[in-house]
Parts: sequence; C-alpha cells; structure tokens
Amino acid sequence: MRKILVIAWMLILTTSVLAQQSVIFKGTYIDNGKDKEVEVKENQRTIAVIPVKGDGTFYGEVPLDRLKQLSINYGVCAQPMFVKPGREITVNFGLEPKTAKFSGSPETQLYLDLRFVIYPGDPAIIWKMPWPVYKKYMQDALATKMLFSEVYTKAYPDIPASFRKEVEAYTKYSNFGSMIQWPQFHKQANNLTVFAEEEDWKNHLQSLYEKIEWNDPFLCGLPQYVSFAEYYLNTLITKEEKNGSFLLDAYGVIKSKISNKDVAEHFLFHYTNKYLKDEAPAQREKALSEFRNSVANERYLAQLNKIAEDAGRFGSNADAYNFSLEDVNGKTVSLSDFKGKVVYIDFWATWCAPCRAEIPHLNKLKAELKDNKDIVFICVSTDQIRDKQKWSDMVKEMGMTDYQLFAGDKYPDIKRYYKINGIPHFTIIGKDGKIYKNQTIRPSNPQTKSTLVNLAK
Repeated sequence: MRKILVIAWMLILTTSVLAQQSVIFKGTYIDNGKDKEVEVKENQRTIAVIPVKGDGTFYGEVPLDRLKQLSINYGVCAQPMFVKPGREITVNFGLEPKTAKFSGSPETQLYLDLRFVIYPGDPAIIWKMPWPVYKKYMQDALATKMLFSEVYTKAYPDIPASFRKEVEAYTKYSNFGSMIQWPQFHKQANNLTVFAEEEDWKNHLQSLYEKIEWNDPFLCGLPQYVSFAEYYLNTLITKEEKNGSFLLDAYGVIKSKISNKDVAEHFLFHYTNKYLKDEAPAQREKALSEFRNSVANERYLAQLNKIAEDAGRFGSNADAYNFSLEDVNGKTVSLSDFKGKVVYIDFWATWCAPCRAEIPHLNKLKAELKDNKDIVFICVSTDQIRDKQKWSDMVKEMGMTDYQLFAGDKYPDIKRYYKINGIPHFTIIGKDGKIYKNQTIRPSNPQTKSTLVNLAK
C-alpha cells in the first residue's frame, strides 16, 4: 500500500512539473470561412498550431521553459502576449477580424496597463500642453505607473520579479525619452517657431540624466534605456572633440563615465556597432585597435570582424547603393542621376511621428538652399504598399517638394545597403557618388546646413 502511495505521489509531482513547463491556450473564434486553426508564434516563427473544432472552440498545450513574449494568431488577428509556464490563457477572437480579448496572463495585463491605460499619452493632447503642464503630467504619470505596478504585483505575487523590473524600467526610460523630441512636437502642434521654455527644458533633461542607472547590466537589454543613455552620452561626446574621431571620443567618455565593467563594455560595443561605419577609413583601424584593448567580452570581440566588414561596404567612403524608385508623379528617379551633386536622403514613413516632426525643418532647409544647385534633397518613403495613397496625400498636405520617392517592394534591399535600423534615417552622399555619412544629423540640427554647404564647395 505504501509503495502504491509513493508511486501515486510521484505521478502527481511529475504531472505538476510538466504542467509548469507548458502553457494552455483555449478559447473561441468566429468562423470567417478560411482559417480552421490558431497559430502560436515566437519572433514570427510558428511554434504550435492548435486546430479549431467545429463548435468554434480551441484548446492546446504548448511546451514552454520560461517566460516569453509570444503572439496568438488567428487569420489577420495577432494578439501579442507575455506567457509564463503554468498559465492557462483564454483568448476569444471577436466579430471584427482584428480583435481579441484575453485573460489568464497577468504579465501581459501589467505591461498593457502601464503602456496604454495608466496616464495614456494622447499626442493630440500632450503635444499642445504648455511646457510646465506637460512636465508635471509626465512626472505624475511615472509616479502613478510605478505605484500601480507595486499594487498590481501584490495581487499577482507569482509574476517574476525580473519581469516586473523589466516592465518598470521600460516605462521609466520611455517616460524620460519622450522629453527629448517633445519641443519639436510642441512647436509643430501649436504652429510655433520658438520654444520659449527651452532653458527650463534643458535643465529638466539634465535632472533626468542624473537618474540614469550605470551599474545594472540587466538594463542593457532594454532599448529604451540604451537610447536615453546614448542621447546623454552624445551630449558629453560632442563636448570632447579631442581625437578627430567621434568614436574615439565616445570611448573616452564611456570609460570615464561608467565604472561597471559589463555596462561599459556594452556601450563600447553599441557605439562601435552603430558608428564605426561613419568613421573615415583611416580612423577605423585606430578605433578597432582601441576597442580590442578595452573589451574582454568574447561575444563582442567575435562580432568585430563583421562590423568592420560592414563598415567597409556600407559606411563612409563606400560606393552608395544605387536605387531607382517611382516618384509621387509616377516617374522613375535613380540616385545615379545626381552624381556630381551632394545628395541628402531622408528615409521616413507616414506613421512615424519623429519623421513627420522633421519635415518642416527639411522644408525650411530646402528653401534656404534652393539656389545651391549642387545640393539635392531626396525623401524615400518606407511605407507599405497598402499605404501608398496615404503617402501621396501626406506629401501634398505637408508641402514636401523636390524628389519624393516610394520604396515599396525595393525597401528590403535599401534597408540592407543603408543599414537602416530605425527611422527617420538620414544619409549624405558626396559628389563622387560615395557615402559621406550613412546615419547623419537631422534637418533640425543647425549644423546640417553648414555640413551640406561645405561638401558642395
């Protein structure tokens, strides 16, 4: 009898462990006559297919070894979700083809509430706020979100502490980062030419810089943290200008500012990966040598040759990738048409708020340089094919002149050859048809005009 009880206990224990190593998805769907299955994806890769029964319900158990971000897909509807082993998640796809309601994933709910429910940032409202109101709004928003996270995770104590930390850090540095471009959005929304509170804005940004955490390698996995920290580091780097090289100056600032070895090496690698291509060929070897002398992380060192190779193919002094695209009037325009001129290219999209914020500055820059026939401005839309009409309408609405091109299905090649990892992305091509700077300064930067004029001489 005792042996039977032991075996039974072991079976129960084994079943419990197995349950913790999987997640159950169940729910209902509305038959659209096409799809008879629900897909579970990780990074766009299908990891499970759950058949839908005749009554419109589905039920499936998916192996899972740790908390991951997945998406539950039915037809054209995709529900992103953070999924923890042991959860039982219900997803009901609604009458509209792009809607879904879920329950059973408190991790997802925490993430969504902090992003979209607690103090939502509606651009139509916040961009028009006076600066003191906006500053107070964002401070209150962050405090409220952190309090909400504390209370919420008490209600769901099995939410992993690391996940809570990640979501809170994401929220914090997204809040900080929203301050950077806000004056541009504010001026555009209110038809202003001057931001009167610029000095107080700069002082507030400085107070946020002082809150950056430099000793926690965990944060290096968050793009929002890296982006805000990089913006601050760049303000320090531009004050250096000791080595005739942005990257070598960056190394100096990073090593003097960041004492934590892992964090310092992360930023040394981040800057090398991002900016080596913009260094003149003669400076690249100096930068690579300095990097090898400063970094011990084998994973970073192993990627160095590929970064150097890409810099040679796609960076400063490399032949610019020639593209032929349709303009807003249906005429084909090629980059090679402008050899012998300095070309300033803006890669943008209609859905990108920072892109739209730069357009008035680009229009102004064009007007100021309209008599310089050696400078050409090209805007390349990276919108999807279905948004082509939206692009055409926006070009007209925002008074975008000169060469307005639509990349369409040629965008993957353009993205690859210009190393576009985010937009807006600005590139300068020299008169010789070679890349001067692949990822260069924006039209809103006062130095952009002088840079173009000097290159055109």
